[in-house]
Amino acid sequence: MSRMLPLQLMSKRCRPTALHFLVPGSINRPTGGSRYDREIVNALIAQGHSVAVTELTGQFPGPDQIAAQAVEAALNAIESNSSVIIDGLVLGGLPESFAPHAQRLELIALVHHPLCLESGLSTQAAEALQQREKQALSYCQKVIATSEHTRLQLAALDLYQDTVITVEPGCAPAPLSTGGHADQIELICVGSITPRKGQDVLVEALSQISDDAPAWHCQLIGSTELAPAFAQNVSQQIEHANLAHRVTLAGALEAAALTQAYATADCLILPSRYEGYGMVVTEAIARGLPIITTTAGALVDTLPPHAGIAVNPNDAAALKVAIQSFLTDASLQQRLRDGARDARQHLTPWSVRGQAFSDALTKE
Repeated sequence: MSRMLPLQLMSKRCRPTALHFLVPGSINRPTGGSRYDREIVNALIAQGHSVAVTELTGQFPGPDQIAAQAVEAALNAIESNSSVIIDGLVLGGLPESFAPHAQRLELIALVHHPLCLESGLSTQAAEALQQREKQALSYCQKVIATSEHTRLQLAALDLYQDTVITVEPGCAPAPLSTGGHADQIELICVGSITPRKGQDVLVEALSQISDDAPAWHCQLIGSTELAPAFAQNVSQQIEHANLAHRVTLAGALEAAALTQAYATADCLILPSRYEGYGMVVTEAIARGLPIITTTAGALVDTLPPHAGIAVNPNDAAALKVAIQSFLTDASLQQRLRDGARDARQHLTPWSVRGQAFSDALTKE
């Protein structure tokens, strides 16, 4: 089964053939990948493209029978010679669903990060997923990556050796963060509660912060539904570390509440084990918010110089040192805040990224 985006969200100005976009679940999911998809759709519509979004049921990347049936039904309903953008989470696990359509449709892969690099996979599962994604990409006429790091990884992992076009996420300056309470430093971690996002490493680091550090509080903001067992473990970890009064597992927040969390934060922490880009870093920069993150994946490129601190991934001791330094050094806080506000002036809006994406669709 699948669901078409409501008609009022589709453009009235049509191209000779419709542009279709297959996404995993709701395009309004509170994830960076879905945010990217949503913003690109809006940008393409603003440019006059006709975009039909199909929200697919099932578990992705699978392989999952419900997901496979949803993909096959969606593809069968698309007119021949149409262009179909496929979110990499949909594409990578189901090569056999796309193979019959490779000759009659223009399949365009949108890769956020190689699926085999997801944290928590066994070696066997990662290798199987790598082969499936390689096969699926071989059926595509175009491949677009959301970061230069991902583009390079596709070649390094032998997933795709032909031309890959990079279209990074956009972002526009948002109202500057005003910080938290005068008597408490507010930290936020924004990202789905999953092994790849590394909230378990963050809780371990926070449990080591010295008692004489200035008062602080940390919100873990993100869906607990994508990896419920991991989210439960993080919750128990907070309890066992006696941090329930300092660390809040807030779950996914509605847009207004998330905006408020950013507005009253003093620092964003992103302890990821891997990121294909790390959109929340840019969203924090848009608010002039200092950042503590890792060097995992594309984060080493996404974090602007002088706007934050980056430590090795999966290193709770190093993360603790970075957080404690931020908490106890007012001059460091100010330097990072100044760096973030400077970087905020150089953000690229989604309209520009949307034009780049549109150009990629027509590039021979």
